[in-house]
Amino acid sequence: SDAAVYLLMDRSGSMDLEKKEIAKTFYFWMVQFLRRKYKDVELVFITHDIKAMEVSESEFFRISSSGGTRCSSAFKLAHDIMLERHDPSQYNIYVFEFSDGDNSKADNEICLKYINKMLDRCRAIGYGEIFSDMDSLPFWVDDESVLSNFLNKKINRTRFVSLVIGNKNKIFEALQQFFNIKEKT
Repeated sequence: SDAAVYLLMDRSGSMDLEKKEIAKTFYFWMVQFLRRKYKDVELVFITHDIKAMEVSESEFFRISSSGGTRCSSAFKLAHDIMLERHDPSQYNIYVFEFSDGDNSKADNEICLKYINKMLDRCRAIGYGEIFSDMDSLPFWVDDESVLSNFLNKKINRTRFVSLVIGNKNKIFEALQQFFNIKEKT
């Protein structure tokens, strides 16, 4: 099968320069990996603040910050495009979202709804949360208003992978975790 990979990235105002750089660096290396692994890979680039839009690859990597956050807008757009363009019998479908988790509780429920709709169509769905202040993580880790915490409590499926990245040094570990790559020893 060919691959269809959806790259979703939060571009809201809370995604500062460092967080966007982590997300873009992860996606850059992911795209390199996918183009080597698959002969034919179709990439769908989606950015979002309160509204999601499909963009070109070059726009995706040049995007800047704006507005508030509604992560569900990206999951909904990915779902709609998936239904229109990518039959799971013809494609290995993957969806990846990077955000800082600054999302409303009401919108977290909508994200969950769309992720559940896509799980049976996808080989994997990954959610990466960029949290640069890892020192305060113990206080933050149980807050269900943070999207990763909410999703981890609600989704117990092997095809859903969620992780937190604190800095650029963790990008390759995140790639390995998302793609279940084992290091050669």
